[in-house]
Amino acid sequence: MVIKTLTSIMPSLQKAMDNTAEELLNALMKIIEDVVYSYHSPTNDWTNGWDGDYGRTGQFKESWEKSKSIIAGNIIKTEIMQNITQNFLEYQEPFSHGSEYKGGEISAENLDDIINNGLRDTGIGFPEMQPRPFWADFEKYVDTNLDDIFVRNCMGVGLLVNKGLVGYSF
Repeated sequence: MVIKTLTSIMPSLQKAMDNTAEELLNALMKIIEDVVYSYHSPTNDWTNGWDGDYGRTGQFKESWEKSKSIIAGNIIKTEIMQNITQNFLEYQEPFSHGSEYKGGEISAENLDDIINNGLRDTGIGFPEMQPRPFWADFEKYVDTNLDDIFVRNCMGVGLLVNKGLVGYSF
């Protein structure tokens, strides 16, 4: 019989958690690509902030990352979040990310909300947008798949665990 203490398996659980977070981040990237970047304005007049250059900047998608998991007592934590230190929302001519105020900036949280919940016609040149519920879709994905992903990643590092071992919050 082999008995392992919680302390001895924590590094393996940490690796499984890192792998799980990587899978979830990849799922979020796919959801953003499918739900956010597939959206076209009725007039197809998206600009990426540079005069005469149409298309998506990709900056919103590029702003998401995961932390390396940390062990805190008998808990392993990791996070998927936006890196808002990148200043990816700064105003650029003619406008980008809904900010028509020169030198102005829209917060990452406000942009997330606009994309997820939609935007009425602002009257300042940024078109009305239908909701593209990327975050709501991601929450559903996590609710449905987290246990299976974590169990699979635990088995990948040699740990046999049951579902229900992992908890999360949004």
